[in-house]
Amino acid sequence: MSRQPDIDRVLEIWMTDGPTAIPDRVVDVVAARIGVQRQRRAWPFPWRTTVTAPIKIVAALAAVIVVAVAGFAVLGRPPGSNVGGNPSSAPSPSQGTGSPAPSVSAAPSASPSASAVYPAWFTGDRQGAGILPAGKQSTRNFRPGFTFSVPQGWVNVGDGVSSYDLIADTPANAAEQAASGGLAHEVSAFRYGSPYWFCDAWENHRGATAAEIVASLVATDAITTSKAVDVTIGGLTGKQVDIRLDPSWTETCPGDPASLDLGDMRTRVILLDTPSLGTLIINVGSLHSAGHEAFLAEAMPIIASFKFELAQ
Repeated sequence: MSRQPDIDRVLEIWMTDGPTAIPDRVVDVVAARIGVQRQRRAWPFPWRTTVTAPIKIVAALAAVIVVAVAGFAVLGRPPGSNVGGNPSSAPSPSQGTGSPAPSVSAAPSASPSASAVYPAWFTGDRQGAGILPAGKQSTRNFRPGFTFSVPQGWVNVGDGVSSYDLIADTPANAAEQAASGGLAHEVSAFRYGSPYWFCDAWENHRGATAAEIVASLVATDAITTSKAVDVTIGGLTGKQVDIRLDPSWTETCPGDPASLDLGDMRTRVILLDTPSLGTLIINVGSLHSAGHEAFLAEAMPIIASFKFELAQ
């Protein structure tokens, strides 16, 4: 059995070398650590998804690296030397033109208008584009990449290699975010090998195709499903099914807050078979049953406009 990479040892060696850039082996260790993390709930909200664990790991490791580099720059160099190794002293602020150097700021997100949800919900570590202008859009990191069209009032809050999240900038989402930290409605596209929708203690979904995963959903006692239908979206084919917690199910998912009502959630699940990246899942989910049908009417035309880049 292979041994897991020792991140502390890798960082120690890297620091000894005198770093000026992150070496490939550090990136490889971060990727390896992410790859073995326990997958979390596929839906319905970012604080209950498989996405949050990798993000926290990356953020923590990034923080370690930043602190280590900063400490090395301060303590690990001879007096009077620069980080780049030039023994000459750095120029004073008075040198050059006399004007202070421009400050560096993060690139602004696409924000054509104010938003009730965006400032409170969007965080940069999820790599989302922010508020989207009406019209054609494209993913930046998600694979397989796709283009789509949105009306005014939609926000991309996450764009990772294996997950892509869209929310509507609506009073319902703003109110729910303020009340519970979750969202009333969200569209999420993702790729995970063994997703679950309500509680991992109740679900054990496996399958190499969309049809096999749907079959495991239908066979799960805790979940009630509609009849699965065939769909074709953006050049990919698969299955679509609406799911909810079975009304007769009385168990409580371990670790869930008492205020969370899984029985009130509604989700449309679309599973698409890709040529080489496994099953792609699109959830159109609502925290509360009230308003779900209206949200479907808004979200489904956007999903219908997805056009996947199948060469990836």
